[in-house]
Amino acid sequence: MPKFPEPDHWTTRYFGKLYAELYSQHLLPAKQTRIEADFARRLLQLSGKRVLDLACGFGRHARLLARHSAVVGIDRNREYLAMARENTSGQSRDRLLVSRGDMRWLPLRSECFDAVLLLFNSFGYFVPPPVSAPLEVHRELWKLPRVFYERGFVSEDFGMIGRSQQSEEQSANSAEVLAEDENFLVLKEIARVLRAGGEFLLEVPNPRPLIEAVMSSPRRWLITREYEIEEQFTYDRRRRILSNTTRMTAGKRTEVADYHLKLYSRRELEVALRRVGLKVLSVFGSYDGEPYSAPTSVSILIHARKLKNEESMKRKRSSPLQGKRRGRSE
Repeated sequence: MPKFPEPDHWTTRYFGKLYAELYSQHLLPAKQTRIEADFARRLLQLSGKRVLDLACGFGRHARLLARHSAVVGIDRNREYLAMARENTSGQSRDRLLVSRGDMRWLPLRSECFDAVLLLFNSFGYFVPPPVSAPLEVHRELWKLPRVFYERGFVSEDFGMIGRSQQSEEQSANSAEVLAEDENFLVLKEIARVLRAGGEFLLEVPNPRPLIEAVMSSPRRWLITREYEIEEQFTYDRRRRILSNTTRMTAGKRTEVADYHLKLYSRRELEVALRRVGLKVLSVFGSYDGEPYSAPTSVSILIHARKLKNEESMKRKRSSPLQGKRRGRSE
């Protein structure tokens, strides 16, 4: 069983020194980071609690949360973890611990955290390989008036997947699919390290507006006096994988890397969370706390709580899927 993503995994290439410099100094304003950290702190009532910041990167959230909580930051990038510690001082530094780790197999004992955060679209990193020849990238995206989604005439991922793929509900309710998807190992580990009653906050991109933006403008440039970023996007609709090739330039330094992110709908994530013993409490569309809207929200922010043992057993006994597998209704 590997302890870290394979050496040639895209995360090794993409999250380099120049990425950290550009994002920490230019692309992620301190004000936005404060908004995000404050949202998490208030929603999960983190003050005085033991918090795991998963895929913490260079610690922009962890450093702020460590002012009020005991925080452990886990990331696979040793240099980013060093940045997190170097930029933290005083009592916050004493309350912040960092360690390398793979999200799928955390180097932590069970039930040791009051809260876990997985923010900044860090879920979906482990994408399945093509099952045969390279799949065609679909540029067609079905578009319907917003009222169709609001009134429930179509599912929120309508047009997001190929027609030949099974429906979202069938896919999400399939134990085999969940078992084969390595990203759901991450959710299992999060549930394992949370104490009963502990809470989880997950941020992922909202697929529909993201895919629409990519299809309408698959190539983008950002040019300033200090740096230049060029991005090329593609979307594999059958595997639901968003791919990006990025060229980052600052002065005479240039890095070119790619990322591949599997996209999930809110409903799929809710089903997966229930399967690992987490109950969804609320879903937001942004860090402003606005309600989630499938057609328009930029993000999906899911707030969940780990069920206590008696709640988990009760839910399993009442599950129609469980009854079906045992050959009887309950």
